[in-house]
Amino acid sequence: MPNTVLSRIRVQDSDVWRIATRSSPVVVQPVLAVWFGIGWLLGQTPVVDHIGVPILIAVAALLTTVASLLIGATLLGTDSPRRRGMGLAIGGCGLAVLISGLVYALIFVPIVYPG
Repeated sequence: MPNTVLSRIRVQDSDVWRIATRSSPVVVQPVLAVWFGIGWLLGQTPVVDHIGVPILIAVAALLTTVASLLIGATLLGTDSPRRRGMGLAIGGCGLAVLISGLVYALIFVPIVYPG
């Protein structure tokens, strides 16, 4: 499966990459909203100590990334260049959420709130 998705990404034309580049600033905002929403929902669970907070942040980032990659892979399989470009933008923004979420949860939170 990963090889077929990567091969589909490599053979895109310039219209797809143009749409993905121009739509990324717009697409990143709903993806971040989903991350914050999942984090808020997970934050409603009783967290006993400071060790649980970075785990909740990392899990929220991971769930958001998985959802955005699945949506992006689904859109990448369509015939429309606009939808394929949006799929690339959604998948890329999901990966940006994963990277920033893991950095925040595993590096920044333990420094600011030492246990």
